[in-house]
Amino acid sequence: MPKYKNKIKLSIFLFVLLIAACSTETTYKVLSFVFDGVPDPDYDNTTNRLDSVVQIDSTGILDIAENIPTINIHQPYKTKSCNSCHDNSMATEKQPGLCYSCHESFEDNYAVVHGPALSECTSCHNPHQSKFDKLVKRENEELCFYCHSSEQLAYNDVHSLIDNSNCTECHNPHGEENKFFLKEGTCYKCHDDFNDTYKHLHGPVDSGFCNSCHDNHSSEKEYKLLLTGQEMCLKCHNKSSVFKNENHEGIEDFDCTECHNPHGGDNRYILN
Repeated sequence: MPKYKNKIKLSIFLFVLLIAACSTETTYKVLSFVFDGVPDPDYDNTTNRLDSVVQIDSTGILDIAENIPTINIHQPYKTKSCNSCHDNSMATEKQPGLCYSCHESFEDNYAVVHGPALSECTSCHNPHQSKFDKLVKRENEELCFYCHSSEQLAYNDVHSLIDNSNCTECHNPHGEENKFFLKEGTCYKCHDDFNDTYKHLHGPVDSGFCNSCHDNHSSEKEYKLLLTGQEMCLKCHNKSSVFKNENHEGIEDFDCTECHNPHGGDNRYILN
């Protein structure tokens, strides 16, 4: 009996020795067929699970379903240029400086930058590989909800209209010219495009800065305005200059929008 066990051990040893001479891919396929839990050398076990399913057809032949995800690989990792980012397993520079050594700096492109893009790109992106586009760690709104509370966002009546839309359809995940990271033209996805309505546009409208006057999320004022009445207009327009105009005499208590359209009009004074 002991001799029989020794023969089994010897056979297993020779089997392992044989496949060790094969390629990494072949070795993995053979070992994973015989043993459970063999780590896949080409997939990140935490982020990029091997989702293929082994099936047996009517002839008893094994077949692998064709649902293996496409793996996106960061170029330095793909070319094994580890030293471009690491020195003795340590990053050669802190983020985002390390990332900006190859990628364009968002600080140079946007007035307001999303927190992770200012401090730690790997909060959202896998530095080596991912089954998702742009090497993100999670897909669609799951990525945003990892940090942002979905319950809190649900209280916003603007978000009640978006159903299952991806957050990045309206928000730039890296930065923008406004504090909500809204992409240019986002407001026109739901609201009329005033560029098609009026010959002359009010400056903020023409520039796409709708939230110069509107709070897209939390304002309880009508039309989600930041302020009301003249206070809204005098936030940008100089009061003394406005009331020097003889046409404005005696209108101290008037709302500017009684005469002027805040979005645009067919004349340069955007009169109603």
